[in-house]
Amino acid sequence: MKTGILVKDRLNREVFVYDKTTYWYDNLYNLIKTMDYHKTGKDCDWAIIKVYDSLTEKECYCLMFEETTTGEDWKHDFDFFPKPVKAYKGWKHRLVYHKGFYDEWQSARDVILGELSGLLEKLAKKQKCEVSELKLFITGWSLGASIAPIAAEDCYEHFGIEPVLICYEGANPCESLHTRDYIMHHIDIDESIAFVYSNDFVPRCAPIFGKKLKDIIYYLNDHKCKFPFYFIKKIISYIRDTEYYHCNADVGILKYMPQCE
Repeated sequence: MKTGILVKDRLNREVFVYDKTTYWYDNLYNLIKTMDYHKTGKDCDWAIIKVYDSLTEKECYCLMFEETTTGEDWKHDFDFFPKPVKAYKGWKHRLVYHKGFYDEWQSARDVILGELSGLLEKLAKKQKCEVSELKLFITGWSLGASIAPIAAEDCYEHFGIEPVLICYEGANPCESLHTRDYIMHHIDIDESIAFVYSNDFVPRCAPIFGKKLKDIIYYLNDHKCKFPFYFIKKIISYIRDTEYYHCNADVGILKYMPQCE
């Protein structure tokens, strides 16, 4: 698999500082896995943290989503039929999402956006700027990374901010090319990135409908042989090794992604 054109030269770098710890792409993944989350609606687990952005050297917020942890989460994972959504009054076009991911986000969006709205307004006042000029990170792993793009598009519509999307081993929530392209036009494409092990089957779901955010996918590859042997090896790996690849994105980033000095 070819890494996306927008991230092919990206280096593992500092993202932000939180609680006196500097987080790079690799250990941000571990922060997501260990964060304490709120549970809202249809088992949507989320957290909002204030961070210090390493590029702008300003305070901002990060919205995080947890991975699959419950039986209800699993139901959402496999409820992958397309769901047309016309969420905002006056829209001319519908977006089409993975139904389970959208339903989980929709069940919590009013609470999350309400909480985030108050925090962003206070921060904008402190920094003497408009809310739309603030920076916002949205990130998650697995199920969390599958909900994150839906939340990013919603946050753009709600706040006018193009969020920085940082995802790890997420499935594909977009189930039409128009939806995929719409999200790509409303995130910060200069900083957004999605990490995917090429041997992990999960980011290939939904296998029929899912449309990849291909230009921001950074593939953590382990290509050792050529077709057809590579193809056979890949199928065996899907069956045998998906759990390992799905749960060790930090190892892949350190192994395959060049490091900033």
